[in-house]
Amino acid sequence: AVVSTQSTGSSGIKDKVSLSEVQEHVLKEYGENHFSSLNSPYLYALVLLLTGLYESAIEVLYRGEESRANAIHLALTLHSHGLLNISLSPHLPILSESDEDPTPHRRLNLCRIVIG
Repeated sequence: AVVSTQSTGSSGIKDKVSLSEVQEHVLKEYGENHFSSLNSPYLYALVLLLTGLYESAIEVLYRGEESRANAIHLALTLHSHGLLNISLSPHLPILSESDEDPTPHRRLNLCRIVIG
């Protein structure tokens, strides 16, 4: 996916930003500190969800005691619709990277989320 905007100035310059660039920017440039994920995990999770980083959003919610049940329900719902990248092994951490996936996508260990 490509986000495209055209400036209204006389130069007529077009800027194109891919979704993966936006995702990288949210994860690395802004990150958890910018969105105060410790104080408001739902805000950061919402930003991650809106940028298609479902696995990361679930992991952020899962860390908190108060939001853990929501993380589990969200994971199961997204998984039932085929929208999650799932870890290939139940022994991996909750969130892991695979060489097979494009950057910045990660894989969610659904077994660890559900079993706890």
